[in-house]
Amino acid sequence: MYYAICSSIIQKQLIIQNNSTMKKLTTIMCGLLVAASALAQREPFYTYRYFLWGGAESPTKPPAGVNYIQVTFDRGNPVAYEKFKDIVPPVDVFGCMDKNATNYNVLATVDDGGCEYAPVLGCMDKNATNYNELATVDDKSCKYAPTATYDPGVKIGGAIWATRNVDAPGTFAAKPQDYGKFYQWNRKVAWAATGTVTDWDASFPLGITWEKANDPCPTGYRVPTKAEQDALVASGSTWTSNYNGTGVAGGIFGSGSNTVFLPAADYRYFSDGNLFDFVGAGANPDGYYWSSTMGGYSGAYFLFFSNGYVEVVATYRTGGFFVRCVKE
Repeated sequence: MYYAICSSIIQKQLIIQNNSTMKKLTTIMCGLLVAASALAQREPFYTYRYFLWGGAESPTKPPAGVNYIQVTFDRGNPVAYEKFKDIVPPVDVFGCMDKNATNYNVLATVDDGGCEYAPVLGCMDKNATNYNELATVDDKSCKYAPTATYDPGVKIGGAIWATRNVDAPGTFAAKPQDYGKFYQWNRKVAWAATGTVTDWDASFPLGITWEKANDPCPTGYRVPTKAEQDALVASGSTWTSNYNGTGVAGGIFGSGSNTVFLPAADYRYFSDGNLFDFVGAGANPDGYYWSSTMGGYSGAYFLFFSNGYVEVVATYRTGGFFVRCVKE
């Protein structure tokens, strides 16, 4: 109640004085008035004066030029008052005036431009699909639309798996259901996934691992190891004969929202490069995907899966299999 009365008194006087700078004193002075009400209730006709002098109150009248208001109480009710005397502009208080800042100064009357804010984590790359214009600290969470040389990938079993097969060396297929190209182990020559081919290389590929110079994956990606394929298998898989209505069969690996689809199209035979259809007539083809790990002197490990079966085993290196990359 006291605050409302005080505010009304002060605002009325401010209009008379036409001094807009004094509006900032209303809250401070009326706050003092309310605080004194408890004392005033105990003594009838108790006079209490409020002065602004370095932010403090005083029981005696201040020197000329100091702003004050004097109110007389009768058992806690204000019955008389004196208006502001010798009004002078208040001293400016510099500080941060933004309530959202960590160093907000409630007493500031002039913003000094020194506001500080808690860091906002987010992606700061404008080219990313999840760019955050409010971010002040990049949290390395940027995501980008897939391109021929970039794939956002999905984390499964500790590795980030690309969502598309390798197409021509250094590029990804356009869509997850696209076959891409076949490759022989530790070679960077691409072979078509359909039709016939000529000049098939049936010679033995050398090496104890898939060498970097022969890696067909785009920059920033590589052929996965046997251990990474084992972890992919351990994450779980299901077979589909019609992925997302595309009519393409294959395996979906992973769980929850972290899954990748690997299309199945059998493989090119070791000795002549002819397409090998184990079942026949293209019905329920099997999936063959190289790892970078050798399997014995003449072999290498690969991921094999079919409808109801999946494992990582070794075979001859000259077969034409798909490649699904992981991030380096």
